[in-house]
Amino acid sequence: YAAKYDMQVILFTNKEIRGGKTGIFYDEKKKKGYYFEILNIWKYIAKKYGSHPNLLAIDPLGEPVPKIELEKWSDYLFEEFIAEIQTIDKETFIMYAPGPRWRNDNFKDLKPFDNEKVVYTFHFYYPFEYTHQGLKNHSQKPIEYPGYAFSTFKRDKIYWDKIQMKNYLRVAIDFCNKYDKKLF
Repeated sequence: YAAKYDMQVILFTNKEIRGGKTGIFYDEKKKKGYYFEILNIWKYIAKKYGSHPNLLAIDPLGEPVPKIELEKWSDYLFEEFIAEIQTIDKETFIMYAPGPRWRNDNFKDLKPFDNEKVVYTFHFYYPFEYTHQGLKNHSQKPIEYPGYAFSTFKRDKIYWDKIQMKNYLRVAIDFCNKYDKKLF
């Protein structure tokens, strides 16, 4: 389908696959946990679609949330994951989102990976009150942009405009510029 319309595709592992039927992300001794499920899914995809010209990137753990994901993923499992996938597919980019969740301030103390196929990413939901307006448990009144809105937590409303957006993105952009890394 992507080839038909000359589109690039980024595939990701969603929450229904992550976690499976266990709360264990990685148990090294028992070789148990949903890390192995994720790895096997991506190995299959790499074998089947890795050379496909419309597959731009894979995003194995887009918004790492639980503590169990964060502890080992950035420490050494992501590099292990890269090595496993790149034995099959050396061309497809592999996305890395520093956790927890989607926040760009996770780039502040991040150490870059020594791999040119790693693309750094985060999901952009700011101002949260604006991007989630109309959804359950969020503002039901229309919110104007530019204008005042809560970021994520209902503390103080701040003025969101092009300058504020750039300020918010600055941490991730500075990281990628400093280390000459790709950002999506």
